[in-house]
Amino acid sequence: MNNLKKILAQMIPDKIIFENGRLVWLANSGHRGMYVKDTELDRLCWLAEERLNGQEQAIYSKEIGGHATWSQRVEMMALVKW
Repeated sequence: MNNLKKILAQMIPDKIIFENGRLVWLANSGHRGMYVKDTELDRLCWLAEERLNGQEQAIYSKEIGGHATWSQRVEMMALVKW
């Protein structure tokens, strides 16, 4: 689970960091903010999905299909991006 959170942090480094096994929101100034709650992981996936380019988005949408958990979404984005 921590590996997926670390990957998610790498996808949106201007918004969150992975620190001591937890995700941390970054404030506008780039300083540490509050810890990311597990209930916010879907929101982070949306932020990461917005950063996919056109080709990545097409492949991702085709492969992910309908509903997916945050962890399934992160795994598929990682496969598409890297």
